[in-house]
Order: sequence, then C-alpha cells, then structure tokens
Amino acid sequence: MYALKPFLKMILGISGTNSAGKDSVARILKDAGFEQFSLSDAIREEAKARGLPSDRDVLIKLGNELREKLGPGILGERILDLIKKKKVEKASVISIRNPAEAKALSNHDDFFLVWVDAPPQLRYERSLARHRDKSDSLSYDDFIAMENLERDAGPSGQRLDVLEEMARFKIDNTGSIEELNEKVDSLIESISR
Repeated sequence: MYALKPFLKMILGISGTNSAGKDSVARILKDAGFEQFSLSDAIREEAKARGLPSDRDVLIKLGNELREKLGPGILGERILDLIKKKKVEKASVISIRNPAEAKALSNHDDFFLVWVDAPPQLRYERSLARHRDKSDSLSYDDFIAMENLERDAGPSGQRLDVLEEMARFKIDNTGSIEELNEKVDSLIESISR
C-alpha cells in the first residue's frame, strides 16, 4: 500500500497485555534512539475532540468504532504514514491492539512485532500503582474480565491472542527495570545483525 523510501530503517511494534511494561520498553527504545509513536495517542486525540474522557474503557470503545468505520488497520496505516512523512529511521509503535494494525505496519520491510507480558497478578499490582485512569482501580476479577474481552473482540476489536501469535519476539517483563533494559538491548542487537 505504501511506497516507502530507503530512509526508514526499522519499526518495532510493541503489543502485550495491560500493565505488562509496554511503555517501559518504549522508553528504553527511546533512549536507544527510537522515535516513539502510539496508536492510543491517536485515539486519545479523537476522544478529546469529541469531549470524551480518555479512560481505558472509552478508548477501547472509540478504537473499536474507528476500526469498524474506517477499517481494522486504520490506526496502523495512519502511524505508518506519519513515520514516512517524518522520515524516521528507527521508530517504536506502542498500543497495537488489533492484528490489522500490525499487518498495516508490516507493509514496511523492517517491521518487527514484539510481545510484552508478565504474570496477571504482577500486572494487576502495576496497574494499581500507576493510577493512570479509573480502570487502574478495578478489582482483580474485573481486571481479568476486561483483559479477557481484549483477547478476542472480533475483527474490529482488540485481539490480543492473535497479536501474541503474530509476534516475532517476546519479552517476559517479570523482573527489574535493569533486567528489562538488558532484554531490550539484546532484542535490538539480535534484530540489527
């Protein structure tokens, strides 16, 4: 779909479960010279334009609506176009929640999907600690129920199970931030070979 120029060297797409450490991986990549892009930021901007709050459940519904109306890969297409326009050599894209978004980004030859995960109890504790929005104060059972909805919500919804299968690389973020740094460094090194 996109006739990309040789200036674009690598895109790392970051997906994973809620509170697994996707933003932490993106920060590490940023320190390594990757420009960061977020599909969720595009949805947050849409929510703001509509006067809606930007909590998790609103963003999920709005993202699903955009995918339904404009095609399931629309957010990935928009970000890929932005990366191309900015002539970015190394980019990370977080908040990939639908396989069509990853497929749109994979129209770039050097796109690699990375899955980030951690055990549910640890992710739940991280969610409570970050206090990003009201969904970060759910009970454990509600946290798991919401995640189950995100695993396979149909073609225009979130489909984390499919993304996990599509991922070329996986990072288990169970340890410390230092361990995560090492894992990301190893990832970059293995891709760069």
